[in-house]
Amino acid sequence: MCQRRVGNTVSVSRLISGTLRPVTLSGIFSSDSGIDQMMAGAVARHVKSVFSSPLVKHLFTKKENAPAVDFVDGMYYVATAVVGYHVIQQEKQSKRLREQGKLLEARFDDLMARGMIREQTLVKISTSKLKDIYYQGIVQILNLKEDIPLQSLSPSSASPAKLFPSMAARLNTSFHNALCLLNPFNTPLSTKPFSSSRHSFRFSKKLPYYSQSSSSNKSLYCTSSHENDVDGAETFVLTTPLYYVNAPPHMGSAYTTIAADSIARFQRLLGKKVIFITGTDEHGEKIATSAAANGRNPAEHCDLISQSYRTLWKELDIAYDKFIRTTDPKHEAIVKEFYARVFANGDIYRADYEGLYCVNCEEYKVQTWIKSGLRDFSISRALVDWGIPVPDDDKQTIYVWFDALLGYISALTEDNEQQNLETAITLGWPASLHLIGKDILRFHAVYWPAMLMSAGLNLPKMVFGHGFLTKDGMKMGKSLGNTLEPFELVQKFGPDAVRYFFLREVEFGNDGDYSEDRFIKIVNAHLANTIGNLLNRTLGLLKKNCESTLVVDSTIAAEGIPLKDTVEKLVEKARTNYENLSLSTACEAVLEIGNAGNSYMDQRAPWLLFKQGGDSAESAAKDLVIILEVMRIIAVALSPIAPCLSLRIYSQLGYSLDQFNSITWNDTKWGGLKGGEVMAQANPVFARIELSVGEKDEEEKKPKDSKKKGKAKVKVEQPQTVAEA
Repeated sequence: MCQRRVGNTVSVSRLISGTLRPVTLSGIFSSDSGIDQMMAGAVARHVKSVFSSPLVKHLFTKKENAPAVDFVDGMYYVATAVVGYHVIQQEKQSKRLREQGKLLEARFDDLMARGMIREQTLVKISTSKLKDIYYQGIVQILNLKEDIPLQSLSPSSASPAKLFPSMAARLNTSFHNALCLLNPFNTPLSTKPFSSSRHSFRFSKKLPYYSQSSSSNKSLYCTSSHENDVDGAETFVLTTPLYYVNAPPHMGSAYTTIAADSIARFQRLLGKKVIFITGTDEHGEKIATSAAANGRNPAEHCDLISQSYRTLWKELDIAYDKFIRTTDPKHEAIVKEFYARVFANGDIYRADYEGLYCVNCEEYKVQTWIKSGLRDFSISRALVDWGIPVPDDDKQTIYVWFDALLGYISALTEDNEQQNLETAITLGWPASLHLIGKDILRFHAVYWPAMLMSAGLNLPKMVFGHGFLTKDGMKMGKSLGNTLEPFELVQKFGPDAVRYFFLREVEFGNDGDYSEDRFIKIVNAHLANTIGNLLNRTLGLLKKNCESTLVVDSTIAAEGIPLKDTVEKLVEKARTNYENLSLSTACEAVLEIGNAGNSYMDQRAPWLLFKQGGDSAESAAKDLVIILEVMRIIAVALSPIAPCLSLRIYSQLGYSLDQFNSITWNDTKWGGLKGGEVMAQANPVFARIELSVGEKDEEEKKPKDSKKKGKAKVKVEQPQTVAEA
């Protein structure tokens, strides 16, 4: 619900303008460049024709006796003129654009006459400079509010941000448009978001810029060149969003955290010191409203919902290192100090604000916000009591996003430590990865970097926005009655199945769909059949024919066997995809190892070789060692995705819990199993999910077009989690 409000607020100024300028992009001036229609649809559709326009030919005709002034500054205005001219040619029906195009054309005639531009062609210009200039030109075209004197356009007079203070960047609240607006040349609008290669948003001191990554993944991420090195060890600091406690956790929150946990587990396997941060955002009007609706005070409400998150994370076998609550005293201390830094830097000022405030979204809604350009954002609320008070103004509280984002830093400290920014940042800042849902990209990719710049702190290395989840092809919602409750899902199917399905079936970075039919088919085929059944069959044969004892080292058994080389290649494939956050493809690589093991088992048919006796039986015994070594490698490689299942596999191979907890990625190398080792008794490591007999009968009686889905039931009790073990 939106409410109109008028009052004094505190805003951040100059944090955005002039700082978020992309300077390296690809595909500029191509017909398939994905420029957002809200910025310059005409330019996106016809930008190649710029080269043949009379204006371009005119601009690059050298004027006699024209002094050579700084070329890049001159090109800044050339690009604006080109874009203005092009828009006017393609959108003649728009009087405003026509007038702006003429104005810009006149400006550049003046610049040329004054010799501010050397003879060049667009294709010879430095790529990074051209793209930066061109982007700024588009922004100015669509944001120009009033005429600016020609004399103010000289290179030495002012920077673009000063000439056009509200025009440095444009943003849309939707993820795809936000990405296109931040990087106008990202992806064609005719395709789904992120249908091209993944892009990077790199920060270098106070000048962020985009570059391309060769990875095949499909999402926005940002990185910095600053290395995170704490206490001499390579440290990987990973965060989920701090989840809003207006309601219990939903499947979207669980999905983010499952993915984060898998990434954290992989980084631990690499030997890095991992600090996995999650937590809850507990301030704001929506919290107070939710608490009142449930007959609780805000503090009680926050305690209850925050605990429900921790309970769910335990059920899902999520091994976080830090859990921060924004109501923690240590967090408030960090927020106030950070606020003071930004204030001292001159980036906070008082201003009157009027707009529609959305309680559910915890943000103001301004109808012309997108079209008017990125504005300074309010960081206080005058009518909200539940929050951190603004220093020196007890009538206002700090805006929840200015508050919550700092949880990534305050979480690094211990309760008994001195609570200040300097202490916190020495314990692991900057973060290696912020893992978020795409709906909160704006806060993490625009507001957060600007805040950090103002406070003089390093920027996070990476911000990755993943997609949304749907159910049976439909958006989930309580009004539709199709919500997916994570507590119910994990209690019904167990953590292994839930974690594996969402990480395997949803390409990380894209939207993904859940259906129970698909869920059951995938986990049964992959976990119960391909992996679980292979282990069970092999251990059964080993017990029957070798008294559960390995007859030879796995290295010796695999001499001259192509399967060993196949597994090693697939292990490397899995590692590469884990590193690239391509979790779905990493799962596929591990499953391919299982498929290779099953193929080897079927081809060799050791049960027949044992019957033949002699050398054939000896060969069969070696085959079992080879297959069990494959299972050992699967257990290690799958452990970031399904740690409970991996532990059960490892245990049946004769290893202890301590040995499992000490594994590293090096343990994926062939040769772990040794001759003479005794394996455990075969016991299914993953129970198939089946419909009950009665429900199967009822399903068969129904016509095909009227059959309803049967209720899935797990036959056996789910094994304990790693944490419980």
